[in-house]
Amino acid sequence: MRFLCRGRQLLVCCVAAVCCLTHPGLAAAQLQCILCQGGSKIIVDQAGTGAYTDVQTAINHAVDCDEVHVLAGVYEGGLDLNANITLSCESPDLVTLRNSPAGGNTIVVERNHQVAIRGCKITGGGNGIGVKQGTSATIANNVMVMNGAAGIRNLEDSVAALLVENNVISSNTGDGVMVTRYNCCGGSSAFSATFSNNIMTDNHGCGVNVNQIPSLQVSYNDATGNSGGDYCGASSSAGGISQSPRFVDASTGDYRLLQSVSPCVDAGKPALDLDPDGTRNDMGAFGGPCSADFFPGPGYPPSTITSLSLTPSSVPQGQSIRLQATGRVGMR
Repeated sequence: MRFLCRGRQLLVCCVAAVCCLTHPGLAAAQLQCILCQGGSKIIVDQAGTGAYTDVQTAINHAVDCDEVHVLAGVYEGGLDLNANITLSCESPDLVTLRNSPAGGNTIVVERNHQVAIRGCKITGGGNGIGVKQGTSATIANNVMVMNGAAGIRNLEDSVAALLVENNVISSNTGDGVMVTRYNCCGGSSAFSATFSNNIMTDNHGCGVNVNQIPSLQVSYNDATGNSGGDYCGASSSAGGISQSPRFVDASTGDYRLLQSVSPCVDAGKPALDLDPDGTRNDMGAFGGPCSADFFPGPGYPPSTITSLSLTPSSVPQGQSIRLQATGRVGMR
């Protein structure tokens, strides 16, 4: 049977009284959103149920292809990513990685590493995420807010590749994203940067600030209300909007979208990187394939059945019955 919610479909298969929920494409989305296969999943939990209670300690013990997965809580201190790993969080609603501006950047990707960072709230540092020379970084489904400088910034030249997709980057003291040429550190500016399906709003600098980056793609973002301008040194090639994203309540840190009114719903890339339910990408941290781990998100209204029918109305024991229902799915 199918629950219908504003055009979305959640498949429900039932045998007798046992039902299972299936999100189409879920397994494929999870495979796409870790750096590489074959590593271990290292759990970090302040409550003590994981291998570690401290994120940096887990990172220091990780080896190539491992995933350091952080469960609910507020984790203090700057982080150095010094291995080819995935750093993932249970949900940007549930996990906060926090630093103070005096303590430096909240996350630094060290030189010559490949990393994926997804599903975290990153706040309070100098830059939310800083990347160094030789880095290839995929940054997806994070909320980067109220950092003392930029949400994301390259710290040196010659970053190999930067893919920034489905993030909320808001209310940072500097730019939302800054990629620039420094003419230092023995490198050049010859790296590629791609920004899509992001919401960049109310940053004190530019939404995206780009300087002398030869390979750049900017598309399907919502950039609005950035004091220095929404795009500096760049422009949106396709699908860009500049409208209030209509968060549930940014003042309390709730950066989910109000589904009935947000212009960011179903406004991301139209054919690629779909939401876990198979519909078009929602801009922001709670859309796209890498949101599968927290889809639907915590705190949303429960699913509600509005009509239910049985065919036939009764059967002998051991026979089949068809159950058909429609209703509202409690997702975003």
